[in-house]
Amino acid sequence: MNRSFLEATLPAFSFLAIDTSSPYVDTRANLVAGSPESRQYQAQYLNGDDPIGQLSDILNVTVPG
Repeated sequence: MNRSFLEATLPAFSFLAIDTSSPYVDTRANLVAGSPESRQYQAQYLNGDDPIGQLSDILNVTVPG
């Protein structure tokens, strides 16, 4: 079973990655270097390429600058 992660962007979530192991580490740089950044993530299980079940709750994370 794969996990699909989404990143919150305005005005809606956008696809971030498909991951097959835990933990997922988001290695993207902050939009403004040296400034903290708030990010939101949401996940959904995949069976092959087919999403199954409901989307997860939204996880709010602050990435340090």
